[in-house]
Amino acid sequence: MRTHSLLMLAAIAALSLVGCTGSGNTDKAGAPVVELSAALDTATSWTDGNNFLDLHRSGDTLLLTGGTLHEGGSVVRLLVTGDSTMRVLGLEEYDMPDYSAFGKVGNTVRHRSIGDIDMLVALDSVGNPVDVLQRYDGKPIDFVFGFMREMLAGKYADGKDTYTFTADGRVQMPEQEDGQPYGFDMIYDMPSGSLSLSNGEHIAVQLVPEGLDIFNSAWERNEEAWLAGDRRCQAVAVPDEPRGVVLASANRVMLTGLIDFISEPAAQWLLQTLKAVDKPTALQSLNLQLLDSRLSRPAEGNNYGD
Repeated sequence: MRTHSLLMLAAIAALSLVGCTGSGNTDKAGAPVVELSAALDTATSWTDGNNFLDLHRSGDTLLLTGGTLHEGGSVVRLLVTGDSTMRVLGLEEYDMPDYSAFGKVGNTVRHRSIGDIDMLVALDSVGNPVDVLQRYDGKPIDFVFGFMREMLAGKYADGKDTYTFTADGRVQMPEQEDGQPYGFDMIYDMPSGSLSLSNGEHIAVQLVPEGLDIFNSAWERNEEAWLAGDRRCQAVAVPDEPRGVVLASANRVMLTGLIDFISEPAAQWLLQTLKAVDKPTALQSLNLQLLDSRLSRPAEGNNYGD
């Protein structure tokens, strides 16, 4: 029922965008509209890793509508309060004053860039980052696949057996001479933690502090899900080999909707790893704060890796 209501809200919101004002115009009361960067003053796409939203501007309001890879009905409304500052609004007129698909109602939001990463960052009452929307181009599924492949990348060993995952989506299993492409088994249009191998096998993988837990995996019709079965091994990350989860934290934003892809113990380990960095970059510092915030509240889940 809630999803149905939100779908209707998204449609209503889209209709309300007719006649949007742009940079340099005035609102309905004739007041000047705050100048914004092109990323916020034109139709662009943003994601928290779970929701994929299209942004439009109407006067002093930014409206983002869309949904997950599986269903629509997500809405974010931001009030522009400065040239790079906004505030999260609820949907009072629809009797949902506390609803927002991003951050929390009342959060300050700042438009920020680190390198070529364009972001909307929600801040709590003391100014700490609690949620991020990142601008993206291309297909949403490719964005998710790219993150998951990068996080899995690395060389892992179980005794004499080695497993090598690459960031471009290949895996070299024991007794294989070359890496083979792998795919993600899907559940309701979303990737699961189960991988399909080129030889027809299916394995479930989970990032853990030590490395990678690898299980047999099979489709369970009654559950309508890919479920992990017997554990094949716990493959330990090979020392001195680059580990994708660490590299990703230095090159990507740890978006809320994607942090849930890794296990909580692995996320805790990554948090401690970032805390130990002597001179963290701006992106590493942001990710440390996002991980700390995410781990301090219950996981909402997005099905990636479940």
